[in-house]
Amino acid sequence: MYTAVYYGGGLYRIFRDGQPIGMLDVRSIDWSKVTIVKETEKGENRMQIVNLTPHTINLMPAGPTGPVVTIPPSGQVARCTVDRVQVGTVTVDGISVPVNQTRFGEVDNLPEPQPDTIYIVSALVAQAAPDRSDVFVVDDTVRDDQGRIIGCRALAHV
Repeated sequence: MYTAVYYGGGLYRIFRDGQPIGMLDVRSIDWSKVTIVKETEKGENRMQIVNLTPHTINLMPAGPTGPVVTIPPSGQVARCTVDRVQVGTVTVDGISVPVNQTRFGEVDNLPEPQPDTIYIVSALVAQAAPDRSDVFVVDDTVRDDQGRIIGCRALAHV
């Protein structure tokens, strides 16, 4: 389980199973739209971060040379239902490839809002849940020298 403790100035210390693993600068998040943080008896703000994607998320607020907070997949993946109808075909190098009309519907596996918890989901899921202030996507991706995404500098609402 991941938790975060607010230290001021937009910085959160991230803990995994009670052990500190890094810092996260969340100044790019508009917290006025978020109601997920509460005051504890010790005067700390705590929240759980649940990764509802199938990918490990590397939070790298200072970029690839700074500290990294790794959020592994939770094992539960939030997805949108898909309605797909073939509307034609195209031929590429002699191979017939279907062309579909795709519509995305309801969200599956997105838990109900929980106190002190945020959910990281795909952009498609976030777009299907625009009123959920506890739903975030990765933002401002960090790439390696070969252009592959290796992390993100921020979280965002869609």
